[in-house]
Amino acid sequence: MSERAKLFDDEEPEPDLSRFAPRAEDAPPAPGLAEVREVSAAAGFPNRDPVRAPLIPERHYYRTGRDTQFNTKVRPDVKAAYVAIANEDNIPIGKVLEDALDALMRERRQRG
Repeated sequence: MSERAKLFDDEEPEPDLSRFAPRAEDAPPAPGLAEVREVSAAAGFPNRDPVRAPLIPERHYYRTGRDTQFNTKVRPDVKAAYVAIANEDNIPIGKVLEDALDALMRERRQRG
């Protein structure tokens, strides 16, 4: 029990690998990429080429210092109006929302 079991027995003869030899003939050349695509398309295999997502027209990236999200549900026409104003003035939607809030607060102060 004090001696460890041996993984490889040194007295075992070398295996006979003579029947494993390189092939004498050359391998046929690989088909061209166009031919592979044609055959795979004919066989119905899906194309795995990367597809870029289309750009979303209403998404703009601005450095504004705004870092807090304000998620809300609105009707599609309200969202479209905000996006249209932002696109027309070339400003972020957050700025349109800020301007609308400022206008509402001004109106409320004037009422009393």
